[in-house]
Amino acid sequence: MLSPTSRWLTRALAALYAILGAILFLAPEWSAASFSWNISPFVAMTIGGWCLGNAVFAWEGARVWPWTLTPLTARVIGGWFALPGVSALLMARDGRWSASRVVVLAGAVLAALILAGIARAWGDFDPSNPLTWVYAALIALTLLGFGALYLGMETHRRRKRAANRNALVTLDRRD
Repeated sequence: MLSPTSRWLTRALAALYAILGAILFLAPEWSAASFSWNISPFVAMTIGGWCLGNAVFAWEGARVWPWTLTPLTARVIGGWFALPGVSALLMARDGRWSASRVVVLAGAVLAALILAGIARAWGDFDPSNPLTWVYAALIALTLLGFGALYLGMETHRRRKRAANRNALVTLDRRD
């Protein structure tokens, strides 16, 4: 149960996050050009969709939060909710797969460990509550998403490396 002040602050920040998300999602060409680093309109739209989803989650979370939050618990949970967004922004800013590979692997390991924790503590969950299944499904989708991203980027990197090697062999044969 959140205090009225915490509930109001959460909803106010969710509304601001929703506005940011709507701008990024509905005007990706304009917003991509407004970033301080180069991103494509698709990336701006993706970040906007992420912001909108997080805004809805925060708004609803303030309404249905199942337990009383202590300041420490609120900080820990806030950090875990902020981590993927901050990581995604930093990865989008850098743009090099070599810089993002470890972050993606760490995210996959984190999702796998959370799934293992869910399985281990399944007795603490309420299977009749639909949010239990939504939470487990979102963590599983996160793990699948990280896996797909890693495999796709590694395949792309290997193909690019092979193409570069073939180009060098072709240049050697011309001499």
